[in-house]
Amino acid sequence: MKTKHEIIDIIASSYTSRTRATNEDSGGNACIYLSSDGNKCAVSMFLTEDALKVAQSCIGDVRSLEVHLQNNGFKILDSALVEDVRGHSIDFWEYLQYFHDDPNCWCSDGLSSYGKNHVIYLKERYA
Repeated sequence: MKTKHEIIDIIASSYTSRTRATNEDSGGNACIYLSSDGNKCAVSMFLTEDALKVAQSCIGDVRSLEVHLQNNGFKILDSALVEDVRGHSIDFWEYLQYFHDDPNCWCSDGLSSYGKNHVIYLKERYA
């Protein structure tokens, strides 16, 4: 199983301000789990293919996603994730999604200085 720090590092190195999957109608702050151009959010990059098919019609926070997945045959969020990232709390995934959704964390090259500080915060929180 990947550690929380490994997952944080994967997310921190995967996005720029242009490659996050967000709803532009909300000013880029609301998550889209799979955008029309194929971008995924922090949580959906770890969903199984079957779960991603279900999640692509969901817009909202991680708790809303879990309900949406449950309404479509998944027991809990953890059961919809690929095996090597299972076992972490839904609160952990919520914080990662907040990080992804915050436009202040990202610039055209990747993490902004605010985003780098947020990574430090997340790693301290989940030490």
